[in-house]
Amino acid sequence: MSVATKGLIEFVNPYKLPKFVKQVHLQMREIEGRQPFGQGLYHCNNYENLIKRLTPTRQQYRQSKEIETRKQLATQEFQAWTDYIKERTLELPQQHQVTGKQLNELRRSYEVFIAKGEKGLRPSELLNVFNDYTRVNQFMIPVDNWCVLQMVHYNMGYPMNMNRLLTFEEIATLVQTKVLATYERSLGQDLLFREICSYGYWNLFDQSKGYMNIKDFSNFVKIFKYNVEPTLGGILKEFGFAANLFQGEFAKEIDPKEDIVRFDFFRYLFLERNLMIWRKIDPSGKQPGDRAAHSCDLIMGKLFIFGGWNGMNALADIHIYDLNSNQWSELQTNGELPSYRNNHTTAVYQTKLYVHGGHNGNTWLDDLYYLETNGQHGQASWYKVHPQGQIPTARACHSLNIVSKKLYLFGGYDGQECFNEIEIYDIQENRWLQPTVSGTIPTARNAHTMTRYKENLYLFGGHSGAQHLQDLHVFNTYKLEWTQVLTKGTLPKGLRGHTANLIQNNIYVFGGYDGSGRSNDLFIFNFLTYQWVIPNHHGTGTHLQMEEVALSQIPQPRQRHSATATENDLIYIFGGFDGNKWLNDLYVLDVGLLENRTIQEENYQRVISNIHKNLFNNEELSDIAFLIGNQKIYAHKIYLAAQSLQFKALFFSDTKESDQETLIIENYSYKSFYIFLLFVYTGFINVAELDIELMGEILSLADQYLIDGLKNLMQKSIKKYISNETVCDLLIFAQKCSAHSLKNACMNHLLKNINIISESPKYEKLELQPSLLTEITRALLQHKE
Repeated sequence: MSVATKGLIEFVNPYKLPKFVKQVHLQMREIEGRQPFGQGLYHCNNYENLIKRLTPTRQQYRQSKEIETRKQLATQEFQAWTDYIKERTLELPQQHQVTGKQLNELRRSYEVFIAKGEKGLRPSELLNVFNDYTRVNQFMIPVDNWCVLQMVHYNMGYPMNMNRLLTFEEIATLVQTKVLATYERSLGQDLLFREICSYGYWNLFDQSKGYMNIKDFSNFVKIFKYNVEPTLGGILKEFGFAANLFQGEFAKEIDPKEDIVRFDFFRYLFLERNLMIWRKIDPSGKQPGDRAAHSCDLIMGKLFIFGGWNGMNALADIHIYDLNSNQWSELQTNGELPSYRNNHTTAVYQTKLYVHGGHNGNTWLDDLYYLETNGQHGQASWYKVHPQGQIPTARACHSLNIVSKKLYLFGGYDGQECFNEIEIYDIQENRWLQPTVSGTIPTARNAHTMTRYKENLYLFGGHSGAQHLQDLHVFNTYKLEWTQVLTKGTLPKGLRGHTANLIQNNIYVFGGYDGSGRSNDLFIFNFLTYQWVIPNHHGTGTHLQMEEVALSQIPQPRQRHSATATENDLIYIFGGFDGNKWLNDLYVLDVGLLENRTIQEENYQRVISNIHKNLFNNEELSDIAFLIGNQKIYAHKIYLAAQSLQFKALFFSDTKESDQETLIIENYSYKSFYIFLLFVYTGFINVAELDIELMGEILSLADQYLIDGLKNLMQKSIKKYISNETVCDLLIFAQKCSAHSLKNACMNHLLKNINIISESPKYEKLELQPSLLTEITRALLQHKE
């Protein structure tokens, strides 16, 4: 468990269960008009007692500032939960109760488990059953009901600590809770757990808050390497909506004397932090000046920034960013110092940083240096290399890669032409070589990237002197052979001044210039599938999904920046040029989170596929059927209710429809209702296959059953059919379906073309719609003004 998580645990408010339970309880009482679950969980007779045992007063919370006190209160909360579960279990029919014998067997399994040298079992191991099934299974713990474990875990004290060792009593409580859930599900009474699945999941997180004044909060987060300005603006900039700020009247509820930060650690660590694929870093120490066309290399846990161009001069300073301390420092060196330069190229061998070529502001360079970063007395020293053999000609914007004690140089530009030769520097022999290569040799270029993957070097992009390139080639360093790679997916535009980094089986390409503008796009090339993937900052990419993040956390478009990958799947972006100014900002891309999104997206698609395949229109598993004409569509009340408040009111209220097994659907075609239900089950339909009539029916259904996502989709799709001939009919239809977006689009088209449309016979239909006609008249008057 990270230091950050350990610290955060101590500040989480554990008092969340009662609010959530009460919220669900009251909502269901309002909808159903009766006590929830009959004699099920949280029956009203003992509900109030449970609430009293679990709910501290606000005064108690304000007084519980000491960590040990909070731990004690959290333990008491879990004890109250345990006692309640035991009492509730005794209400079950005897054959469904967890017997003392079964608990003793469980205890013996636990003791054997510990005797084998295991320290215990963690909640994370219960939740991640697929990763550790054997270990869990020998414990006889029924872990298939994820929502039960999720609810219980976040209410057993010390919230958020997924790695805390469970006591035997906690394990026994989990077992009994699962038995309760299973029994009530068999009776169709486990509505609380279904509520958790459908909407309560986020509310659970939402109820876990930590309260601090702004100064304490700013000092607290320094533990986790966040240098946050102790102001409302500074906190909001760093943590976004995870930090709820209370001022004036709002703050008085908690502390009338000062502004308060209510920091939702669950939201930040599990939601917003996970969404922050990109994050801006604000280190301490002396920061490097603005620059582009510099180099940045990772050596022993530190990033070494060398050289570059600041808009006026070439540079030769070295700055170090320490990944562990989050601190900048300037490195003082001795030895044979290289001249000022930019657009040079570098490679790392052991603790040596090799630098070749570049441009000093006046001259193209052909020299080779190395910096020994681990010199005597901690002093880094420069050495000029005096190699044997024919040295490469002077150039800049080229690449240098290390493979098996050899440096492979490719491409570049000398002010007159670009290059496409491979030249090799043998470190052990101190000699430059010009090998004979075979295969399809790439076009000469500069400002490209060359990325090592195993024994191969992958060349992407660059500029030929005439055009921006988007081709991908691979050079085999064993065979000395070039091959052009045929890829799938959407290729990046032709780019120069971009970066490319290898992490596991992917190349991550960021930024660059395409001839028309700078980019902050991220492209991913996978070696296993030979496919390009485009994760989008707003969740509209291909295959990978990036949820929306605060715009301040995404690097602005740039070129000639540096990007450096670390061992823990992070890529650090520094500096560059945005078209107007040179930069010195530092960002980190969390590739691990990005790959987690891939897995989650694949799992999500698999779940959707299974729902479509095994649940949708399955007569055997259904409990409700819709009759359209002489055809039936089979569905599930609980699933429809979870997606639509209209369905929920229809099936779980005192109406005749709630007891019917078949509902007759009139005024809609079988096909439109089928597609409508398909969207309800899967969240997806192929709009390209729909005609305007079907879209209209589906929009009407979405409006009737309150499926806003589908309603918005249909409005957007129908807008393209707006014309002088259709606008009147579509306007009337939009009014009928309360389709405001479609209605506004129709009104705009009508006003722009009113002279033509008003002469049309269809315009007469509007005279039968007095309210619409009034709106049009008012809009026309405003339009003339």
